[in-house]
Amino acid sequence: MLIASYFVGRDKNNAAVCIVVSGVFLDGYIAKENDLIFNTGRTDLVHTFEQDGHSDGFILPDLPVDIVNLLSNGESINIVDIDANQAFVCAIGVASEIGL
Repeated sequence: MLIASYFVGRDKNNAAVCIVVSGVFLDGYIAKENDLIFNTGRTDLVHTFEQDGHSDGFILPDLPVDIVNLLSNGESINIVDIDANQAFVCAIGVASEIGL
């Protein structure tokens, strides 16, 4: 599934602190892996998850350069779902839930 509407939460110094989505994390959602896909002119984040025993995933297209650099350098960023009141730590290769 392509998530065309997301935004980047930033601190007062304009540094990225989270990626915010709405209504993506459903009951029974278990985060699995993350990967960057480099395309001509853009970089997408592919996030895979398991729900009710089935694998699925979503794509966050055209990530801002600072987030691509952060993830490419082995750092992480939180993905926050404001409707589901859930958040996951996103690092390339792995994802894990954090409490809100």
